[in-house]
Amino acid sequence: MKREKRATRALTTLLLLLLVPATCPGVTAPDLSSRIRIDGRVAEYTDDEWILDAATVFRERDHDSRWGATNDVWRIAATWDETYLYIAVEGSIHDSALMVFLEHAGSGVPDLISTASIRRNIEFFGILPNIVIQANRASIDATVAVVSILDPLRYLGPEQFSSRYFQPTQGAGALEIALPWARILPGAGFIKLLACVTGGAGTGAGDSAPDPTQLLSANPQALAHLDNAITIPVDGNRDGEPDMGVMPRSAVSFEFEQREPVSGEGEIGLRLETDSFAPDNAEALRFQIDAEAGDEAVVLYVTGEVFSVSGERVRVLFRDQSRVFQAGVEPQWDIWDGRDDRGEIVRGGIYVVLVTGGASPGDVSSSAKASAAVVR
Repeated sequence: MKREKRATRALTTLLLLLLVPATCPGVTAPDLSSRIRIDGRVAEYTDDEWILDAATVFRERDHDSRWGATNDVWRIAATWDETYLYIAVEGSIHDSALMVFLEHAGSGVPDLISTASIRRNIEFFGILPNIVIQANRASIDATVAVVSILDPLRYLGPEQFSSRYFQPTQGAGALEIALPWARILPGAGFIKLLACVTGGAGTGAGDSAPDPTQLLSANPQALAHLDNAITIPVDGNRDGEPDMGVMPRSAVSFEFEQREPVSGEGEIGLRLETDSFAPDNAEALRFQIDAEAGDEAVVLYVTGEVFSVSGERVRVLFRDQSRVFQAGVEPQWDIWDGRDDRGEIVRGGIYVVLVTGGASPGDVSSSAKASAAVVR
């Protein structure tokens, strides 16, 4: 009797194994239309197709939006077949809008400040978008605009692409879109991708994916500097056709555009001497904190911290340190030696230097941040 029960259990297990499909890697293939449905639900994307999330090299965290947890990009997926580039952006966009920017050729726009009906208080560094995709809860369909320096704004008709935006009352929503390669130029070898939460005309951004090097403002009208992007190699052999058999998650890289921060009255600026260093070779990251100041000296209390891209604080360099800033006087150099608060060298990867400060100890009314790579 016991042997019969064991045999029955074994047979049941075997049948279940035969009925449950094996998990297949998400690779680009000639036709993905039978698996990927453009319906605003993203369960069909495999781990290999999520090119930005909480576990990628450059991490994207939920609940990190300056406009609150209900207006937040969580993760991005991308893949393609011979006909379409598929993009999915998951997040929570309740009372804002979602924009996705693509660069696939030259002559893209450096900003959206004066771009007709898609005007936003947003400027780009390291990416010059040619295509702007917009979505919000007011419509289940996205709009797609082609922008360039020569042709400032041209909307594609809904018959030229397939899209769907789905946002439930609570929880995660998503935008899915299939853009035909006929509207994109893969011959450049790669495309760049960036997404952000924005509002109506003239607003900035509350969250960006990937995160920018400079902290976004909670003020909806503040100018947003979006300077990090995902680089996706789509045509490695440059034959003008998208490559097949590619695992997008493993193939992508991240564009880091280090630059001088734009500082306003009383705001702090941050400049890194380099964008990578090797602590094991006794190298350190040198950086300067600056602030808007005239002939009269300005005293600010500044705090310097280092975070991993997942948001974990790894080092407090100084806290509420009094600094004097004055026009014509070069700020002092600060140093991070690549070690955490325990004195151990951190693991290799991207780290963010965050500087906050104000007119009195504990004042964090102004901030700036920049990222650098620790090489090990």
